[in-house]
Amino acid sequence: DDPGRALTVVLDPLLSVGTLEGAALWALAAGALPLLVRGRSAAADIVAATVWAAGLASASPLVDSGLSAVSHPTPRGVVLGTVLAGAIAVCARAVRASAARAP
Repeated sequence: DDPGRALTVVLDPLLSVGTLEGAALWALAAGALPLLVRGRSAAADIVAATVWAAGLASASPLVDSGLSAVSHPTPRGVVLGTVLAGAIAVCARAVRASAARAP
């Protein structure tokens, strides 16, 4: 009934410590991914992206645990999100490297 209360109910979970720390974790991981996936070797890039995805997928529940009233052992979509991000990074580096080699 009260718009102010509805706004509080919606925004409080978004601004919780757990949400902000999760966003910081993903931001740091996003900054590290281009440093790991360099585009020199497809095999090295795939290994680096896999290690990155596994590390981020493992760290996400650790950041989430204990920070919110409703902690999930595996946040929904974290595995798919990290695998897709790693695959996109490897593909983008491969396309960029092949474009640089083209005459």
